[in-house]
Amino acid sequence: RRRLPIFSLSQAVGLLSAQKETVAVCGVGGKTTTTAMLAWILEFAGHKPSFAVGTGNLGNFGVPAKWTTGSKFVVEADEYVADPTSDLTPRFMYLEPKHIICTSLKYDHPDIYADESATMSAFASLITSIKPGGTWICDPQDKITTQILSLSGVSRKDASLASTSDSGRKHVIGFAKEPESTYSPGLNSLQTGLKIKVSRLR
Repeated sequence: RRRLPIFSLSQAVGLLSAQKETVAVCGVGGKTTTTAMLAWILEFAGHKPSFAVGTGNLGNFGVPAKWTTGSKFVVEADEYVADPTSDLTPRFMYLEPKHIICTSLKYDHPDIYADESATMSAFASLITSIKPGGTWICDPQDKITTQILSLSGVSRKDASLASTSDSGRKHVIGFAKEPESTYSPGLNSLQTGLKIKVSRLR
């Protein structure tokens, strides 16, 4: 009777994303833990980030999501569709990311994506949605990432490209390839040998 708008969770998170500088964490494997770690790093650094993580609870925060007065929004970017019965839009396509972190890209969800090419297309669409001046943090040795990099229009001149083999450039957040002997079990959701190199958000 009140004609109130009704949104799916994906749409609602997307509306929140539009209000802050969004860091979206995507990938097949590791995105929940990586999102939680990044939210805590920013909290510990005094940035008071908003966050939304696809889990029941985050031990350090006591909640899986929180909206704050801070300017950053850290969100888990899920590639699954918003609703298999009515909305086949990938959930992460409702986001408005300034920065994207990709843990690893692999073929998953065969009920939604027919093959690896379909998976690549979905993630490529997300990458091209990065706002001007944003950053894409990825592993260029990843097979699907390599395919996305080869697509016309993905390597945007208004976006910085940080990668696991590009530790010399200054980025908002960067990952650097390290010797396997320096691997930290605490980061086991990231690709083996990756360690956080820069955790300061401008």
